[in-house]
Amino acid sequence: MPLLDGTQWRRFVLDANDGIVATAGLVEGLIGAGASSGSTRVAAAAALIAGSLALGGARFSEEAVESDVQKELIEEERRQLALSPEEELAELAELYRAKGLSPELAQQVANELTERDALDAHVSTEYGISLDRPSQPSKAAVAAAIGFGVGSVIVLLMVVAMPRRSVGISTALAVVLSLSGTSFLAARLGGVPVARTVLRTVGIGVIAMLITFAVGTLFVP
Repeated sequence: MPLLDGTQWRRFVLDANDGIVATAGLVEGLIGAGASSGSTRVAAAAALIAGSLALGGARFSEEAVESDVQKELIEEERRQLALSPEEELAELAELYRAKGLSPELAQQVANELTERDALDAHVSTEYGISLDRPSQPSKAAVAAAIGFGVGSVIVLLMVVAMPRRSVGISTALAVVLSLSGTSFLAARLGGVPVARTVLRTVGIGVIAMLITFAVGTLFVP
């Protein structure tokens, strides 16, 4: 089994986008306020750590709730199959008829799936739950934290490497390039139009930096 599937890789890339935009917005706001290079570096590093932990924790909670819900649904279907297997078979056939299959074919499909794995047939058809791929809160949390960190570290490296007078422009250019790359990957993984996705993502990043920079200038001593 791969470390991450296509959907999980797309989410990873989107989490990286969050890291890029959030950290760049903070950095540009501090630059607008006239913060020193040292303060900007510390703030960018803090954003990387805090943002990664926050997103990882939020994703863990989200996936843990989803996992609990899935377990309850699976156990309920298991009980129903044990109590009334014939009624459950009829229900499964009706679900396939509702999807557009003829009554005969729907019944045949329901029979074959029930013989192979009745529980899997019901939870996948009714709720879209795969018994082979249960929710993994810890894995999702780690992936989210790393994704945010990967995006955030791009901005941090620019802040550390570039001189104070050019860090604002350099960071903005790095953000545009990195968001172009990540949104391209996200579009390809999601099967959506590349140009529209890149323009939308880069546009959001640029607007975020402009707004935070403008807000920062309001706090210039």
